[in-house]
Amino acid sequence: SSSSAASDVYKRQVWRCVQLLTRVQHITIAPMAMLIGRYNFLLISWVFAFSRRKWLDVSFMAAHLCWFAIWLAVLLPSTRERLLFVAVHYACVGVLHVQLLLSHLCTQQFSADEEATLGVFRFQLATTRNIATNAWDSWFHGGLEKQIEHHLFPQLPRHRLHAVAPRVKALATKHGVPYMEEDFSAAMLLCAHNLARLSIELATVNPAA
Repeated sequence: SSSSAASDVYKRQVWRCVQLLTRVQHITIAPMAMLIGRYNFLLISWVFAFSRRKWLDVSFMAAHLCWFAIWLAVLLPSTRERLLFVAVHYACVGVLHVQLLLSHLCTQQFSADEEATLGVFRFQLATTRNIATNAWDSWFHGGLEKQIEHHLFPQLPRHRLHAVAPRVKALATKHGVPYMEEDFSAAMLLCAHNLARLSIELATVNPAA
């Protein structure tokens, strides 16, 4: 039928767009994370709070939004400058979203049964990567560069993650469990290379197959 043919054409066009975007995903991952990462997290937070009826969370997020808007109105004289400030501010914060991607991409994938077999410790170390930092840049990551420890102890304050990291690493060494840690640039190159390889493989996939 004509509607089925139109649907097939539409699917092929969408798939061509997907293939085009994935061919450059290793180039666009960092700028896209910086541009939309913060907005995405805020949207997720609001949707989650409303969908789960977390009214206390909604109240505090609304209070923060009002506080932020008031300070923008007081400190900056025009709407243009306020929008520019928000764009630059969220883009700078977006570097943290790049770091979060690097902490999770290009790691092993497991089924639920495999995860249960591995156990929490081995599973988290196989699917999470720390970002190595120096004294001059660790402050910028706010402690979340220790994603392994953050996953193992999600309720532990971020400023305490560095204190438990040597113990986790020693435990991993004792039991022969790989402890993944790369500096920011090395992790970025690793993930970019992996995404480039995946984009080539995806380009050969036939969605109609």
